[in-house]
Amino acid sequence: MSDTLITSKVLAAIGSILLCLSFIPIIGIIGIILMFSGIRGIAEHYRDGNIYRNAFTGTIFGAIGLSIIGINEFISYITDISVTDIISRILNIGQLFNQSTGIFDMQYHVFNNPYFLPFLAIVFIFNLLMAIYFKKAFQDIAKRSGERLFNAAGTMMIIGAILTIAFFTGLVLIYISFIIAATAFCTIKTKQFTTTTTTQNNYTQQPSTTQTTTMEAKYCPHCGAPVAPGTTFCTQCGKQI
Repeated sequence: MSDTLITSKVLAAIGSILLCLSFIPIIGIIGIILMFSGIRGIAEHYRDGNIYRNAFTGTIFGAIGLSIIGINEFISYITDISVTDIISRILNIGQLFNQSTGIFDMQYHVFNNPYFLPFLAIVFIFNLLMAIYFKKAFQDIAKRSGERLFNAAGTMMIIGAILTIAFFTGLVLIYISFIIAATAFCTIKTKQFTTTTTTQNNYTQQPSTTQTTTMEAKYCPHCGAPVAPGTTFCTQCGKQI
């Protein structure tokens, strides 16, 4: 039983680390599958179906979101609208502001990338749904294992998912939440269930059968003939005993 828990928490930790690289969608999908496999083993160990169901639902939303991100990157590649160009524009704050007014130029950014707003909306929705269900699963694991880092990871994931709408700044918090989750998985204590077999020594008292059956046979001191106990005179020679 403890071996299963060790394998499961290692799988979940590896999956969480790979999810930190989910900006490459294929790595993110592998990571979320590994993390779910580990959480499923942890749910079986603690015999808690809620952990499994919430993790499964979160995995589905996360996998769909990552798949859509991959599709978007593919479309961006074949249409010469690169996602890396989007990120570089986000990082280069000067290009996001109008040179004359200094006001944030949303029209410039959206019109030069027509896929930006739908992409942002999809990432926000699926990240939020994934975070909600993983937070529930993490809370249940925290209750079962006593490892409170899972609560911190779930809270960080929710905040990061909400802030995803702010031009991917929330993604950094989501990646941090996966690092915290990986640490929490590694620190789950493996309880050694030692069955204490109390050997009861049944001491069988042997009854001390010291029955002194003193059946002493009497003999006549004169003639040696046997006489019955309590007899005063010998029946053979007639002399007094």
